[in-house]
Amino acid sequence: MKKKRRKIRYGRLAFCILVLVGLAVLICFAAKGCISLLRNDEKTDTKPKSQTSDEYSQQDIQAERIPVETEYCFDYEDITFTEEIDAAAYDCVLKNNEDIGKGNLILVNNDYQFAFTGTEEADYLQLNLHSDDTYYVKDNTVLVNEILIEPLNEMLDDFYAVKGRQINVISGYRSFEYQMQLYAEDLELTGLDYSTLVALPGSSEHHTGLALDFGILNNGEYYSYDGIGDESWINENCHNYGFILRYLENKEDLTHIQYESWHFRYIGEVHAFIVNYYNMCFEEYINMLRAYEFGKRHLGIRTPNGDYEVYYVPSGVEQTEVFVPKNREYEISGNNVDGFIVTVALS
Repeated sequence: MKKKRRKIRYGRLAFCILVLVGLAVLICFAAKGCISLLRNDEKTDTKPKSQTSDEYSQQDIQAERIPVETEYCFDYEDITFTEEIDAAAYDCVLKNNEDIGKGNLILVNNDYQFAFTGTEEADYLQLNLHSDDTYYVKDNTVLVNEILIEPLNEMLDDFYAVKGRQINVISGYRSFEYQMQLYAEDLELTGLDYSTLVALPGSSEHHTGLALDFGILNNGEYYSYDGIGDESWINENCHNYGFILRYLENKEDLTHIQYESWHFRYIGEVHAFIVNYYNMCFEEYINMLRAYEFGKRHLGIRTPNGDYEVYYVPSGVEQTEVFVPKNREYEISGNNVDGFIVTVALS
C-alpha cells in the first residue's frame, strides 16, 4: 500500500517560524530585565536591610539640616527687604562701648584682644560640678562660661549614646598669666620668636570661657583628640549644639593659628549653623555679618528649631542705640570689633 505524500504548507511553516522568533525575542528581553534588576540591586543594596543602632541613634538625635527659605523670603545669597522693616516694631536699647566685648559672639584673636574685667574666675563655673557622667573633666581647674554647659552636656551625652565613648575636657578658661606661661613654653620648645600654636596672651579664646580643648582618656592614659574615627561624630555634629571647630585647615592666613582638631568654641546654635554650612572661620563670619546692618539688610535663618533674624548695629562714639523687636525674644552680643549683633527668634 502506497503512503500518501504530505504536502508542505509553506504558509503554516512561515507562521510557526515567526512565532518561534517572537518567543525568542521576548525571552531575551525578559532575561535582560532580570539581569538589570539584579545589577541595580547590587548597586543600591549597599546597606544592610536593618539599620544599626548607631544609625538609629544619630537620626533620632539630629535631623539633617540644610538652609531653606523662610516664610519671610530670607535666603543666604541676597537679602534686601528694606521696605518690609517696620521701625515702629522696634525699641531702642542703649549699650556702652565696653559692652562690645561681651557676649557669645565676641571675636578674640591677635587683632582684637579680650577685654578682661578682673572677675572672670569668679564669674565662670567649675565644669566638673556641672558635667554629666558621660564624659570626663580633667580636674577642678577647668572653668567655663555658664552659657555653654547645657549644650556641652547634650552634645557629649549624645556622643556617648551613639559611640559609647567618653571625651575628656582638658582646658577651658585661662588667665592672662597662664596664657603667657604657655606662650613662653612654646617659644622655648620651637626656638622661634612667635607661635602659631599658642595664642598671644590677651588674644586667646580661652580667656572668654567659651572655648574648650578636648582630649582622650583611656585606661588612665591621655591621648590627643584628632577628630577622626569615632571622634569625627563630634566634629560633624557640633554645630547642632552651638559649637564650631575654631581653627580650620586652610584658614591659617585669617586665624593666624594652625589647624587644631581639639579646640571648640561656643557661639550658639543659630550662628554655628551658618558657619558650618559655609565652612567659614569665625573671622569670616563676623566680617560677613557687617553686610546685614539694621534697617538695610537682615539675615534670615531657618533651623529645625525655628526661624531667626540676625542683624548688625555699628557702634557709636560713646553709646550705641541698639534696635530690638518689641514683641519677640532676642539676644544682643558685642562682636569685640566695631558693633553689636542681634539675634531674634521669629518662631
